[in-house]
Amino acid sequence: MSDVKKEHPTSYGSTPDQSHNKYTTYLSALQEGTQNYLVLRHMIRHGGISKWEAFFDHGISNLPARIYELRDLGLKMGFEIVTEMVEKKEATHHKRYAVYRLNEET
Repeated sequence: MSDVKKEHPTSYGSTPDQSHNKYTTYLSALQEGTQNYLVLRHMIRHGGISKWEAFFDHGISNLPARIYELRDLGLKMGFEIVTEMVEKKEATHHKRYAVYRLNEET
């Protein structure tokens, strides 16, 4: 197990503003408390979501399926591969993971 604890990011460089108001239409169309609702709300609040955040914050183990379903509703989304350096006792490793984001063209 790693000696480094990763802090939950508060934002992925995107701040909620008026452009996110258009997502409330999609959010209101979803039943509150469903996994799709939780994923979209997280993306609106934090600018994106990773698989680890989906799992640890919301108990969602299959984030790509939720992203597929949200795209099927008409939401435009992209993703970014994030690379972090993780220092352990004797070595430094690179950790890579995807962060899904809402596109502004939606």
